[in-house]
Amino acid sequence: MKSKCRILLVDDDARLLTAAKRVLHKHVDLDIAEGGKAALQKLNDNEPYAVLVSDQNMPDMKGAQLLEEVSERWPITTRIMLTGNNDVETAIAAVNSGHIFRFLNKPCQPEELLSAILEGDKHHQLLAGEKALLE
Repeated sequence: MKSKCRILLVDDDARLLTAAKRVLHKHVDLDIAEGGKAALQKLNDNEPYAVLVSDQNMPDMKGAQLLEEVSERWPITTRIMLTGNNDVETAIAAVNSGHIFRFLNKPCQPEELLSAILEGDKHHQLLAGEKALLE
């Protein structure tokens, strides 16, 4: 049996993180971080995550900035933007700098988020397999 995929959900809204953990814990191995700096610390301290889901508007670091750094340092971690900020500039920054896999708008139904995460995990598995073949 395949183990649950490791996910890091990043947002500055503690209520959203708690709700997501309650809803998604049955399906994925979910870790949470309140903000970009906390997310980078978790990424540094833990085994690689299959998928990172990040909000855009956080006080310590914008989501696009976090996604860009994750793209550079952990390139096979699949990146998803989940934000209430659905303007074109945010989407462009997330795609061009963060090389995201999906862009989701808040509010997002749990089924839609879970579907994007599971598809992101499949994408991560493909990238990890490709990397292993090349090495």
